Amino acid sequence: MVSTMTGPMNLHPGRPGLVFAQDGRVRVVISRPQLRLLLALERRIEPLPVRQATRSIWPEQAGPLTASKRASAARSITRLTKRSFIAQAQSGQPVSLTEMGMRLLENRRPLIDEVMKIPEPA
Repeated sequence: MVSTMTGPMNLHPGRPGLVFAQDGRVRVVISRPQLRLLLALERRIEPLPVRQATRSIWPEQAGPLTASKRASAARSITRLTKRSFIAQAQSGQPVSLTEMGMRLLENRRPLIDEVMKIPEPA
């Protein structure tokens, strides 16, 4: 399959998160919960246990997480791992920020801060 993407990748903040667009089409979105996890990993020296990673994705949830919240957190971890922003030896193991994830946070800090300030829908 031949790629038809010709223009540069464009990043902008949006309600769903940090939006990566190219040729007028959205290619990737890093959601706010995923950004919360990246920011939590940035503050840590050692890898973050999965339970704590899940809590950093959904910090406003008191008590046990529902099955849908746990599944959502697992999908977030999987997506960030596939995009090489975080590393996890195997499922259920602690997660850590990769160099690529660190570069994203360092280079796009103003955009990430802007995304995190946008009010979440009720």
